[in-house]
Amino acid sequence: MSNNNKRDDAKRNDAKRDDDKRDDDKRGYDRWGDDKRGDDKRHDDKGDDGNGGDGKLGDGKTVVLTFDDGPAPIGALKDILKTLHREDIKAEFFVIGSEVEENPQKTKMIVREGHEIENHSWSHVNLATASEEQVRLELSQTQDVIEDVTGVTATKVRPPFGAGGFEGNIDPELAAVAKELDLEIVTWDIDSRDTLAPQGPGPEKYSDIENQFLQQPDKTEYDILLHVNEGTAAQLPAFIEQLSEWGFTFGEPEIF
Repeated sequence: MSNNNKRDDAKRNDAKRDDDKRDDDKRGYDRWGDDKRGDDKRHDDKGDDGNGGDGKLGDGKTVVLTFDDGPAPIGALKDILKTLHREDIKAEFFVIGSEVEENPQKTKMIVREGHEIENHSWSHVNLATASEEQVRLELSQTQDVIEDVTGVTATKVRPPFGAGGFEGNIDPELAAVAKELDLEIVTWDIDSRDTLAPQGPGPEKYSDIENQFLQQPDKTEYDILLHVNEGTAAQLPAFIEQLSEWGFTFGEPEIF
């Protein structure tokens, strides 16, 4: 073979190696691209389910703070109202009629601060086991004293302990009296357990509260049960901060 032919064959071999290298490089790029797209898909599949990825438990959801058993103790009520004022949150207070009668000026503070005031019975009895006449007396007396003291007519009743008030287990006597008095029977979605030791909705109860939210994933607004007591007054600022960290916004009570 002549030297010229040898040089031509060498050039052709070099060109083929260059083509093969470009093909290998392209295949390598395609594989990297496929791998990257796979990584991107895995990130996308993680999604935002409210408790994974970058999402938060309360994204797109609201909470309404509601307080039972006021207006006493008065020191706790004052501290709760101060916190709500500072955080610009409007809440709902289900008051006990006998305590309203004993603390009229302090009861007015609730309304003055722009919060809703509602019926929680006169003496905090179990309305589900009371006679219809007892239920009528408990609720009507409380209606009267709330209106006399604040000028507000309550539109809701939350039965003590929630007894006889939950859907599917409505007490007939309670329902009859509530209808007479134009009261909507309401309960709650989230129990803060703030009456259990240690008193207040403290950090040791956050896991339980979080689980209650997770068990109701389709809801977009939650009523949180709290109480007027010293522990709740002390823990309320931190609890509000925790709800915010979970992603919830604070709504206002629904007016019936």
